[in-house]
Amino acid sequence: MSLPGPLCLTVADEVDGGCIASGQTRTGCIDPPGDSDAYVFYAYAGQAAVVKMARTDPNAKLNPRLEVFDPVGKRIAYADAGGWQGGYIRINGLKLRQTGLYTVVGSGCGTGTGAYGLSLQLTYGPFASQADKEGGLLTSGEVAVGNIDPGGDLDGYGFYAVEGQGVVVQVASRGTSRFLGTLEVYDPTGTRVDAVDDCWWEYGHFRLDSIQTKMSGIYTIVLGGCGSSTGECWISVSQSPPIRPEDLCPWNPVPGNGQAVPYGIRTLAWQPVSGATGYDAYLAAGPCSPLEPIAENVPVASVNVGIITAQGVYFWQVVAHRPEGDVKGPVWWFGVEPCEGCRLDLSAVGNGTVSADPPGPTYPCGQQVQVVATPEAGYRLVRWQGSAVDAGKVVIVGLEVVVTVDGNYTLEAVCEPEQAVLQVLYDFTVDNNPGWVMDGQWEFGRPLGQGGQQYGNPDPSRGRTGQNVIGVNLAGDYDAKPSGPYCVVAGPFDLSTAKGVRLRYFRWLNTDEPAYVRSAVEVSVQGMGGRAQWVPIWEHSQRSPIMDKSWVLEDLDLGLADGRKDVYIRWLYQVNPSAYPYSGWNIDDIQLVGYVGGQ
Repeated sequence: MSLPGPLCLTVADEVDGGCIASGQTRTGCIDPPGDSDAYVFYAYAGQAAVVKMARTDPNAKLNPRLEVFDPVGKRIAYADAGGWQGGYIRINGLKLRQTGLYTVVGSGCGTGTGAYGLSLQLTYGPFASQADKEGGLLTSGEVAVGNIDPGGDLDGYGFYAVEGQGVVVQVASRGTSRFLGTLEVYDPTGTRVDAVDDCWWEYGHFRLDSIQTKMSGIYTIVLGGCGSSTGECWISVSQSPPIRPEDLCPWNPVPGNGQAVPYGIRTLAWQPVSGATGYDAYLAAGPCSPLEPIAENVPVASVNVGIITAQGVYFWQVVAHRPEGDVKGPVWWFGVEPCEGCRLDLSAVGNGTVSADPPGPTYPCGQQVQVVATPEAGYRLVRWQGSAVDAGKVVIVGLEVVVTVDGNYTLEAVCEPEQAVLQVLYDFTVDNNPGWVMDGQWEFGRPLGQGGQQYGNPDPSRGRTGQNVIGVNLAGDYDAKPSGPYCVVAGPFDLSTAKGVRLRYFRWLNTDEPAYVRSAVEVSVQGMGGRAQWVPIWEHSQRSPIMDKSWVLEDLDLGLADGRKDVYIRWLYQVNPSAYPYSGWNIDDIQLVGYVGGQ
């Protein structure tokens, strides 16, 4: 990321120094001669640090000096560019032996002054920062963009590897100018395992291709420019054999790494680690604060942190407990946006009005608001809906509700004509074969309670009601070879006199995450032939597997089928490369309900 270099400030305006995060580049100015700037960062015993300082003004006479002091004030590293007048200096692979606040002091040799960039990268991360977002986690085969700017900038990347893998890291110039850079790789203990640079040959591309991992964990890549040089590049990691890090290490955080989230965030989540028996979670309010435990040995891949109300940048880390040993994940970060009040947007669906006491739509966050629905003559309130209901912020008492407004929410009062009657339009208990079109491994019959030996949970041993279901391979897992999509297609359904139609059914579903297996429910209101246009009404979109171990009611809006007489519904799955076998779909007790009659 391109950061503007500072103008040299007068002594009275001096603002250089302060807190620096791993993955961040700070800019400052050494002026007048003898000036020094101090930066602090929090680190843990066993981490390694890389620090670089370079002048950003080629006409300046600054030759940097770097010093690092441990938490008790002892100097543990020193380097300067005074003897060779290079305009930059770097401290590589500094092993940190204590936990606490470290101090980096940047200054100039002799009487030289000028603007500079100073960057810090710690092993295990974070690998980027709010002000310098290049860097992050890489998986095998993934290509990222690096941007070394200003001089002194470092970009950090992390990847998870297991013992015995071969690793290749490649860098190549991006754009018309050649990128001349340096590359280092550190293992999970902070030991540098390999390094290369393009400072002498100036090819504009370089690689490390002889790394053999000797332990499992997060490896750290540190990318920089030669001397004070800057530029853009491509960077990639290839691992042999390739692995899926999300199965072995805490991965795919929610909020996403580096994401800005609104005031009021409550939950942190991550991809479940295969075989994990529990998780510890840690949170820090800022880069110069320690990671404090917020959860210990929780059985699920999420933790409730209460309501985070303070604006700022938060750092967090997860440790997974597995029978063969603990697995420490990378350090992630997210930003909490400032709270300028919380908003409740009200509306009525159908004929009616909605009012609030006190009136809004903006309230102090945490305010309780009374909301009243008033249907017009001939109409009645049938339900409340919206994000406030979904988030559990609503207590309903007839036509009135009380809403706790601790975030931004919507609330709708749904009013229907009094004459309209909710009816079950079609009902399939699946005790008998409905004769629907099926392909792939879809079949009708009694499930055998098998599958799920490696991933997820097994099929049920019978239907929710009765013996039979419609499902995918009722004797085990679906075939994990790439294929499909495969569907069971129900219909046709005549809904020409109905409105407010909904699809209700019970599912028992175990499937891989959506990048590897697509699972969806779709509707066509134009038949099922060549003119059919299938529209999803539900699709697995979360970056984690679905692992049902009991029957789950699904209630889906089928409003686009209101008043149509040639409606078809299909459940589908499609297997993509690298999928894992799960026990797949089981569906039972399928109903179409809707309102018939009325205005």
